[in-house]
Amino acid sequence: MRNPVLLAGGGTFSGGPGGSTEAKIYISGGQSNDLGQIPLGQMPAYLDGPRSNVQVWYDNGTTAQFEAIDPWDNTRHFDYNPGGSQHGSFGNKVGWGPGIEATYRWGQDSTSTIYYIKNAYGGEEISEWNVGNQRWTDLTNYLTHAKSAVEADSKIWDVQSFMWIQGESDCTATLAPLYESALTDLITRIRALPEIPAGMPFFVVKLRSDCWNLNSTFSPHVPTIRGRSRCCCICNERCVYDRS
Repeated sequence: MRNPVLLAGGGTFSGGPGGSTEAKIYISGGQSNDLGQIPLGQMPAYLDGPRSNVQVWYDNGTTAQFEAIDPWDNTRHFDYNPGGSQHGSFGNKVGWGPGIEATYRWGQDSTSTIYYIKNAYGGEEISEWNVGNQRWTDLTNYLTHAKSAVEADSKIWDVQSFMWIQGESDCTATLAPLYESALTDLITRIRALPEIPAGMPFFVVKLRSDCWNLNSTFSPHVPTIRGRSRCCCICNERCVYDRS
């Protein structure tokens, strides 16, 4: 997983002054491909075990705090939705998607601790992140509470990027053509949040054609989602479409 900050413009990107007190914040959002479903026993060895240099936002509606990654503790890090409503929905699997690899790679690029916030929920259309819907409410609450936690720890809230991993639920004849405008609107609204610095790099991950739920009805619309995502990124500064 390449560093979206470097891809989106080179060098570093900071929402605050430099120094060891910075909390480097990486955010991701999307549906089940971001939520993750890694079968137990199949985690690569280099990702196995707790990592003290990566702190993950845990928020179940009662407890809200950054914690060190422990990839195998699926009672804590299966998902980050209030109430843990999707806990166990994929059976005996650990809830790590690309974030487990991404935080490892980003940690290698930084001497600072990585703070990771994930806003993922399976089976959702992008419209579920419209204002007033639950995923948008979750995201804004996570950011508000996480920023307060960072600042209470006397650190500088320093947002690096947002990684978006979604699209399969919009693979329909009706929704796919609207995806560019929907994604553009989402990026605009996220960048306008008080916790997000202006021009924050946005990293859109390419939708795979072999997603488990993309049957013969949905698969024909994958190229449309990909094309609309790419066009969105072309028209938005510091927005990268990952075609790898």
